[in-house]
Amino acid sequence: MLDPLPRWVRAEVLSSGDLVISGSTIAGEGAHAREVQRLLLAGPDPSALAAAGVGWLVVESDSAGDMGAAARTLGALAPVYRDDAIALYRVGGQSAGVSADRRAATVIAHAAWLALLVAGGAGAGIGAWRRRASVSPAR
Repeated sequence: MLDPLPRWVRAEVLSSGDLVISGSTIAGEGAHAREVQRLLLAGPDPSALAAAGVGWLVVESDSAGDMGAAARTLGALAPVYRDDAIALYRVGGQSAGVSADRRAATVIAHAAWLALLVAGGAGAGIGAWRRRASVSPAR
């Protein structure tokens, strides 16, 4: 099953990409994710995860995977959000911000989209007004 989390958040989501088939594991391409997973399963101090670049931990309550000694790490963190399905913990770490150029490009793209939307609406309104004016009944 594909995890939707990488599509839901802006931050980089670590995933080893490992595939388990009939008890055999085929290693994925996420070597850094696998290293962080081993670290978390050992139950380190949260600062060790932050040093590895982890900013947030997401724990799915219905996850069937091995939790190892991760409860020790989770016990040292206060949940930022928790419900029946998911818990979110702030670890620290550093995440790359959005560059000024990328932010400017996003604002320009949204402004262009809005201008086209307004122009299209205005064009449709003017066209409808002209059609009504041209078929006005003569008195």
